[in-house]
Amino acid sequence: MRDNRRAHGEGSYRQKEDGTWEGRFWVMLPSGERKRLSRYGKTKKEVSGKLSELRQQAKDNTLSLTKPLTLAQYLEGWWNNEQLKPSTLESRELNIRMRIVPAIGGIRLDKLTSAHIRQMDNSLLERGLSGASRMQAFAVLKTAMRNAFVEGLISSSPFDRVTWKPSVQTRAERILSMQQKALLLAQRDSWTPLWKLLIATGIGVERLLVLAGMM
Repeated sequence: MRDNRRAHGEGSYRQKEDGTWEGRFWVMLPSGERKRLSRYGKTKKEVSGKLSELRQQAKDNTLSLTKPLTLAQYLEGWWNNEQLKPSTLESRELNIRMRIVPAIGGIRLDKLTSAHIRQMDNSLLERGLSGASRMQAFAVLKTAMRNAFVEGLISSSPFDRVTWKPSVQTRAERILSMQQKALLLAQRDSWTPLWKLLIATGIGVERLLVLAGMM
């Protein structure tokens, strides 16, 4: 781990154990209090650019020193990207507001850990959500955390320490019994040729009965 300090007023840089960089910069508040700000990135050059922006904002008196964002606050400002397809936006909004935020939305963005991600998945599992639904929430949160890292809001994504993902189990389809096949074919209507074809191809019973209007 390296700690590279620069001239007074230019901040300091530190390479973390995972290879990413942290840049620190002190600013003077109107109250006379000094406050240290941090920015993160994959390279020292990237962090240097972010510190340069901070210095310029401090010089122009446009620097905003708000309270740390919660996960819910960050996601609310992140999900609505006009460049994405409407279906993608709908999926993001549903997963954030109905699944992620109710479970872990109150946690500070920069304090989110892999344990919180597991907590979210367990909460969704307890609510009876399927593996596919839990995987959607998992994927949306992973994308959001990758963006938060790129924006310099977190030092690394908590997903870097996640070695699992929600299991998506496929339910085995049942095969039509001889009695069920006979019942279906006994209807002798315009659909009968189709039922014969589907039975011959071995389609699962549930899909076949749905098509037949029997489920």
